[in-house]
Amino acid sequence: MTKYVIWDCEDVKFAPAIGKKAANLGALKKIDIEIPAGFCLSTDGFLDFLKENGVNPKLTVILV
Repeated sequence: MTKYVIWDCEDVKFAPAIGKKAANLGALKKIDIEIPAGFCLSTDGFLDFLKENGVNPKLTVILV
């Protein structure tokens, strides 16, 4: 099963799954820069959401 929600965004091992922006926020938090608490949604989770809800064809029409 694919992990969609990642609570420990500070762990660099999740960088490929959550993207560079989220990983960089986690790195900033790790060095004690104030970042609001939250979670990361994996890119797989986002893409599966788009697919399951039929959003991909709609986005294709809008973006092309």
